[in-house]
Amino acid sequence: MIKMRKQLYIILFTCYTFVIYGQNIDAVMYDESCDSSFYSVIKVNENEYWAGGKHGILKRIDTFGNYENIDFPNSGLNILKMVNSGDYVFMATNRGAIYRIDTRDNSFISKTFSGFGNKCFYDMIVLESGDILVSGGTSGISRGRKRLPRGFIAKVDPNLESIQVKWKNRSHFVWSILQKDDGSLIAATFNGVNSHILKTTDFKEWNRLDRVRGLIYVVNDIDGLIYGGAPNFRYNRNGIAGRINQNTEMFEETGCLWTMQSINGKIISTTQSGDVIMINRKTNETERFQIPEKLSLYSIAIMNESKFMTVGHGKSIYIIDLDQTPLQTAF
Repeated sequence: MIKMRKQLYIILFTCYTFVIYGQNIDAVMYDESCDSSFYSVIKVNENEYWAGGKHGILKRIDTFGNYENIDFPNSGLNILKMVNSGDYVFMATNRGAIYRIDTRDNSFISKTFSGFGNKCFYDMIVLESGDILVSGGTSGISRGRKRLPRGFIAKVDPNLESIQVKWKNRSHFVWSILQKDDGSLIAATFNGVNSHILKTTDFKEWNRLDRVRGLIYVVNDIDGLIYGGAPNFRYNRNGIAGRINQNTEMFEETGCLWTMQSINGKIISTTQSGDVIMINRKTNETERFQIPEKLSLYSIAIMNESKFMTVGHGKSIYIIDLDQTPLQTAF
């Protein structure tokens, strides 16, 4: 059992207890000496997951942890986000290009959009209409460099023929976008000091729901809007998380909180330090454990009610199976 730190911070709640649970961590692959990373993992079907990342690495993984390369016309661009829609998998890159692979016959198309060659498509979602919504900004920002953000949100048709910018701001990078069940769109932007959470229902009027000091990297709709990130650009140190228009909580020594997902009544966040943080949405019990290799974990795909796949630095892929039986009370 991984020993819990003496100082534990919990997101979203003020009254809570801490409980340690058992978990089985299956290291599918990793190489601590490798500077390459998987940035995104998605579920393609019941027995197939795709992980994509730096320099266009792309793997297919099954539920047993077997993996293989996916061959496609790789131009070496970083795959920053993947989504699947019907028979297609769309991949956003760091140089204004979007890839589309047809999972039925592996046919491939790619489009680099004019005017976006120095921009990265950092987040991507599929709209109810079937169109693709992408967000991001200047490419260097995603690598921690000081650049003018020139952030944007744009809509792309499924055939990658056209792009329409729906929002832009030269001072704000758009890290995360989300479509709620009611059809409204949420975006998290960052200007180097503060993050703004915006909402629109028509792409014309954007209302600011909240301003948070620090970098909001991810926003999700779990019992209301929640967010995770870091107190500033120093994403290797601490993490932050919270709910819209409520106090932000600090997580010491976790680095940035890269994910906010829900599994079996828990909120899961993976972090820069390799910690996994889980909060029971009903009882407020919290677990925090660390992957033994301490590699940064950037993305999650839910496999079933107690299992998820996570990927990150060092070409790491882990399958984590959660034991729901409490083993030890920490506080």
